Amino acid sequence: MTEHDEFRVYLEGASASSDKQGSSDKQGSSEGQAISSDHLYTEVPPPPPPTVSKALTGFSPMERIALEGQAYRGLSSGHSPWWVIISGWIFLGLPGLVFAIFAVISGDLAMLLALGFPAVLFVILWRGTQAKLAAQRARMQRQARRKMAMQDDDRC
Repeated sequence: MTEHDEFRVYLEGASASSDKQGSSDKQGSSEGQAISSDHLYTEVPPPPPPTVSKALTGFSPMERIALEGQAYRGLSSGHSPWWVIISGWIFLGLPGLVFAIFAVISGDLAMLLALGFPAVLFVILWRGTQAKLAAQRARMQRQARRKMAMQDDDRC
């Protein structure tokens, strides 16, 4: 027997005893009225289980691809600190640049076709740098507008 069933039995017993009191009570006060068990409780549905996203470990090839995608997406969004963007240019951009120079000098068709990978890295780094500069420019403009507004308020 669950807690709800025990509570229903208790309510039915309380309802039956209140019916007896109500019939003996001739004044019709609120104490003597029968209580309906339908109005005493409301069943609240349980909340849905929380959705927890699995933390990627990178052990399987698909998880590794997903982690790299998250890293590159974060890098290209401009929310990374400057040291991450600069180290990205040093560790990802310079080797790609060396590879591109070597491919152009050698003139090998396979090397020229392989320039796609460094080109993608350059695009990611370029987008990240541009987004970081745009965010910094917008922040400086907001600060300048706020400063101007404060000076105008002081003049009034």
